Order: sequence, then structure tokens, then C-alpha cells
Amino acid sequence: MDLIRFGEDYRNHFDPRAYVSFYKAEGGKLEDYNEFSLKGFHEFWSTKLAKKNQRILEFGGGPSIFDLIPAAPYAEEIIFAEYSEKNREEVKKWLRKSPESHNWLPYFKFAVQTLEGKNSDEEVTIRESELRKKIKHILPCDIGWEDPVKWPSSWSSQLAMFDVVSTSLCLEVSVTSSEGYRKAIAKLKRYLKPSGHIVMYVFWGRRITW
Repeated sequence: MDLIRFGEDYRNHFDPRAYVSFYKAEGGKLEDYNEFSLKGFHEFWSTKLAKKNQRILEFGGGPSIFDLIPAAPYAEEIIFAEYSEKNREEVKKWLRKSPESHNWLPYFKFAVQTLEGKNSDEEVTIRESELRKKIKHILPCDIGWEDPVKWPSSWSSQLAMFDVVSTSLCLEVSVTSSEGYRKAIAKLKRYLKPSGHIVMYVFWGRRITW
């Protein structure tokens, strides 16, 4: 029987390469559940919060950047926070254009060409470059900490405030009780500017809420 792992087990046993293989796109075609996810994030950014120059905190992003693809045109900067050093390194590989990084190109094409109706490959290349430029920092995090993100020591408290805090498939595997889940959301809420939004893609029923 597989065990549900938390904390140090996650840091020691989680395999980022195995995880990103879940986001395969045979022949450039996304699996239905991954199309569903991107459609949800596209809907949020294009209709629910169609505002430019947003400061975004991606909390517990794992080794994946796909859910930030629809956010890039609306972002001023993105802070990527992740618990596992191996996952952070996987994202850094993509930022460096390492040949060892996962190929997210089919996800960029689906978001830009299918969902946004921009049919040229140049628009896809522009979006990739835009997202790389807007991910400004990759930081350690742990929802168990009183302050769940390890901010740079030079930052003022204002730099830890965001228009949007986004978290996907993270909190429900980071806590062990309903009370812990509520406390985790309350901690993330502290990072919101007035009238800010928390975007949560949760495991139960693959539901996106904000």
C-alpha cells in the first residue's frame, strides 16, 4: 500500500522528474485533465481578474510552471515559493533553458493558441520569454512555519504583500487535518494586499476556486 507522505518524507522521496512526466503531451496533445486545469486558470486571469501589473506569489509550486502560463500577461512579477530544493532546482532548469528541463511547449501552445486565439508560433515564444522574465525569485517555503516563505533578508514587509496568492495541489498534502487546512489558508491570506485574491486549485474534484 502506498503511504501518504508529509514533511521530510516529501523532501526525501518526492521525485520531480516523475511528477513532471505526469504532464506529458504525446504528439503535442494535452491530457484532458491538464486541459481542464489550464482552462480554469485562463478563465480566472482573462475574465475574473483581467488587470495588468499584478504581484503574484505562487506558493508550493512544485517542479511545475504550467499554471503560471495564463498569468504571465497580467503579472508585474512572480515570486515562486516551493518546499523542496529538488523541485526548486527543476524550475531553475527551465528558467535557464537547460536541455534537461521538462518540455512545457505544448502547454504554452495550448494556452496561447487554443485558449487565447493567438495562432502564430512567435506569440508562443514571446509568452515563454515573458514568463521567464517575470519569475523574479525562487524561494523556500513551508506552510508549517509561522511565516511560511523564507523572504530575502533585505525585503521590507511591503515586499511580502501580493495582489494574488496562487496555490495548486499543495495545501491538502501539506497538512493532516481540517483545522490545519484552515490555518494554512489563514497564513497565506496574510500575504494579500487589500482586495487581493487567493487562487486555489484543489485536489477534491479538481476544482479551481478563488
